[in-house]
Amino acid sequence: MRKSVENISLLQKQINDLQLENQILKNILERSGISYTHEISRISEPENTEEYEPDQGARIIHPGQITDEMANLFYARFWGRQDVYAKRSEKKSTGEAGYYTQCHNRWENICPKMRHEKMNCKDCPYQVYKQLTIKDIRAHLQGRSYNGSDVIGVYPLLKNGTCRFLVFDFDNHEKGAEKKDFANTNEAWMEEVEAMEEYAKLASEDLKKDVQKAGKTVKQQIESTAPKKTGKYSKSWAVKKTRETSDSIQIVVHSKRYQLTHLLEFGHAKRGGGRTRAFPHIAPAEQAGIEQLTRDIERDLQKGG
Repeated sequence: MRKSVENISLLQKQINDLQLENQILKNILERSGISYTHEISRISEPENTEEYEPDQGARIIHPGQITDEMANLFYARFWGRQDVYAKRSEKKSTGEAGYYTQCHNRWENICPKMRHEKMNCKDCPYQVYKQLTIKDIRAHLQGRSYNGSDVIGVYPLLKNGTCRFLVFDFDNHEKGAEKKDFANTNEAWMEEVEAMEEYAKLASEDLKKDVQKAGKTVKQQIESTAPKKTGKYSKSWAVKKTRETSDSIQIVVHSKRYQLTHLLEFGHAKRGGGRTRAFPHIAPAEQAGIEQLTRDIERDLQKGG
């Protein structure tokens, strides 16, 4: 009887250990942005899932019409120059494709191309670029042209040398590939995607450290510049990690005496009139943290993660 009780106690301990381990693993999954219940349902119904869906186009939900709002929303994600754009065109004889800058004088006699002269459009004295309009973007999204002549190409580099978006292109960019819309001829692009994914994982770890470091810098600067009477306020500041996933982290720098932060930072009205002196210590520290974080991120991205 005693041995049976001991066995039951041992089994109960093992169950408790497994339950604790299970909860710890669930917590790790949650912090990594992975849904435990979603994974369980996915595993339990393997016949409904595939590693790769061959007909990707079948998954696209096509709206009844493309509105101006949709076109603007799309362009907001790929915001480039609006004073110039390119359009896709195919050679009727070969079917080869290319993108050509749109100019009001393209088919006029003054256009060098009409005289079979080789000249870059940007150097042409007769260039009058067409502006990109909402109508062009709508036509691009509708895709009604049988030969893709309504497909537009955006110039992402703005006149001041800056860019508003970044795209990783895994198409085929070998010489002559543009004639077939940069279609891949092998599976080498998969290796590039995997390499980029690996780089993103490595970079995200460095960037998380940079964010945490910036948070500490903000806290330390506030502590050193905050008004001091008893010292309790300056010591009340702390750095707290509020959220973390596999590729992101959220840090909050806060004071346990939060009732004083706004009053000390900006001052406040006095009962008898006038205002108390302001002690700006939060905004300068925040700016210092932003500048440090920017420098550290640029450094880490330049060194390759």
